[in-house]
Amino acid sequence: MIKRLLVCLVFLTALAAIAPAGAKGLASVYMPAPYSKLQTYWIGDNGAVRMVWKEHNGRWHEPFDVTPPGLGIPNSPVTSVWSVLNDQLETLWVDGGGPVNVVWTDHDQ
Repeated sequence: MIKRLLVCLVFLTALAAIAPAGAKGLASVYMPAPYSKLQTYWIGDNGAVRMVWKEHNGRWHEPFDVTPPGLGIPNSPVTSVWSVLNDQLETLWVDGGGPVNVVWTDHDQ
């Protein structure tokens, strides 16, 4: 239990250094083996969905925009889900007009 708490604390500390100050609505998802990836999504100040990731407990990679700017409301919530059955990751958010948007990867591609 203590080990899990320490891992969570390290994760949150690393994420605080990467995500912008005041970022809200972060969504993290773990993709199990064979990928063993941890990915975190949020909507940046420019309205783009952003992502940062690490695999096999390695270093964090640089964050990048997953979508063009303006597809989301800055700092609004996002959610991500990993479907083991379909080997698919989906990230969803609501834009300024109200519809739900989604980006997805299939077999980590």
